[in-house]
Amino acid sequence: MPSKSEIRNPKSQILRLPFAGLASALGLALAALLLVSLGTAYARPLATLVTVTTTSDSGPDSLRDALVKAGDGDRVVFSLTANSLIVAVSELTVTTTSDSGTGSLREALVAASDGDTIVFSLTVNSIITVAVSELTVTTAITIDGSTAVSLTISGGGTTRVFSVTAPLHLIGLTVTGGAAAGAGGAGGGLYSTSAITLTGVTFLLNTAVGRGGGLYTEQTLAATASDFLTNTAGGGRGGGAYAEVGATLVDGLFLNNRTVGAFSGGGLGSSGTAVISGTRFISNTAGDAGGGLRVGSASLTGVLFFDNLAGSSGGGAFVSSGDSTLTDTQFIANRALTNGGGVRLGPGATVIGGAFLSNTAGSLGGGVFAANGLAFSGTVFTANSAATDGGGLYAVGGAVVGEGGLLRGNTAGDDGGGLTAFTGALLTNTQIISNSALGDGGGLQLEGGVGRFVNLVVARNTAGGAGAGLALATADEVVIVHVTIADAAANPGAAIAVQAGSVTLTNTLLAGHAIGIHLLGGAAVEDYTLYAATPITATGGVVLGAHSHSGNANFENAAAADYHLAAGSAATNAGVDAGIAFDFDGQARPFNGAFDIGADERYGPAEIYVYLPLVMR
Repeated sequence: MPSKSEIRNPKSQILRLPFAGLASALGLALAALLLVSLGTAYARPLATLVTVTTTSDSGPDSLRDALVKAGDGDRVVFSLTANSLIVAVSELTVTTTSDSGTGSLREALVAASDGDTIVFSLTVNSIITVAVSELTVTTAITIDGSTAVSLTISGGGTTRVFSVTAPLHLIGLTVTGGAAAGAGGAGGGLYSTSAITLTGVTFLLNTAVGRGGGLYTEQTLAATASDFLTNTAGGGRGGGAYAEVGATLVDGLFLNNRTVGAFSGGGLGSSGTAVISGTRFISNTAGDAGGGLRVGSASLTGVLFFDNLAGSSGGGAFVSSGDSTLTDTQFIANRALTNGGGVRLGPGATVIGGAFLSNTAGSLGGGVFAANGLAFSGTVFTANSAATDGGGLYAVGGAVVGEGGLLRGNTAGDDGGGLTAFTGALLTNTQIISNSALGDGGGLQLEGGVGRFVNLVVARNTAGGAGAGLALATADEVVIVHVTIADAAANPGAAIAVQAGSVTLTNTLLAGHAIGIHLLGGAAVEDYTLYAATPITATGGVVLGAHSHSGNANFENAAAADYHLAAGSAATNAGVDAGIAFDFDGQARPFNGAFDIGADERYGPAEIYVYLPLVMR
């Protein structure tokens, strides 16, 4: 007889089992499921996590990159900030070198929208020649030529290559044979009204009748590892490139670019600020100013200017405005037909380290012409020449403020073999060695402004006029403290010529000159001076102090330009506390309780010398 439960639910008959049997069946089912699960887990490897760390549409660690890397069963996870947004960018692929038609670059430019990237599926060394008219870019896109090895886009010598009205990023291609003609024809390779970014791009053999032989933009240029080679601007600035608002360049090359006629910036031109690092400007020519570049202001780090030529000022570079900084930058063998063989700098310029070597000016400032003063630190000026004044450096309109550094082997056809300063000079720990001037001031000429010279080594300089070492013609005050002015042989000139103003000398070592202090005008007062191998200590009514004396300077090796004091020097312990706490090597004064005369403080036989700069070794 059926139970009540069976009557209420006839379907339960299929489940009718004794309790023990039901438990056994359920156990077997669970065991089977567990075995299947374990078998599956052991048979299949654990999923790989592929992590997205950037919102960029492409590149390393992007979502697009992760999708390429992920395999079956892998998990793509995200390590991003809250509310991150990844915008998918479409790619358009160029498959033909034809100038137009299906798969052409021209067709891709028409189809492209803001944010798109154009890539190339072409053979190595492919050339796309723009046959009829320039390629027009009207949307903010990237053209990535790195997907086709050694891709060239040519204007064929008859037309500009690119005309751009939206931000453009070019990558990994060469733009060549562009020609911009007609009224105001600027930008032979590329003309833009928007910002341009370049990565690994070369502009080669492009010409413009206006500005920007290779490239012209009304906005900014940002270029990394990009080269401008043998481009020409026939009617404006920027033989290689012109960027109106400013330029940021990293690790590039400007070689053999030029401007034709009275136009400036043979390599690069800009009215704005140029921020440049690791870039070389070589053998560029400007009909006017700035053989390598002409810009409004500049921040240069590790830049090389070599063998550039300017028809007027700034053989290597011309910087017109102020607040410019040059760090570890070299100017070598540049030429200017007027001023600033290496560089012409505007007001507020600072030079840190770096070197000016073998530059030539047809007038003023063989190495540097500073229009409104200059601050330098640890900079080397060597073998530069000026036809008139300032063989190494010429400064007007503001003081020269120098810390450390070396002026050596520079020549001037008139005054200031090493340096001419018209508006003051404040120099500390600087070496001025083996410079020459046909006029006054073989080492330095101060024409105006206040002078303060501390811990200088002024040695082996010659002048056809007054002052083999220093010629002081300023009407203002000059203070000389702990300065060594010497020559290894008998210099026929005066160590110091005072032509005007008021000069005070303390703890000064004058050696190897026919005259120590030659007073031609103004007034000079000295005390604690050592005159060594100087037959005439002073002329013209110099006021001599009671503590000055004659004796043997006994330098370590004057013939090798080592003007440290050796044992037995009459300068040792013969000075006075003049408020100078260190010598020109940076060693503390005094040693053993008494101050030495001159730039060096002798520390005895165990002294370790630190030459400033190291090229003095």
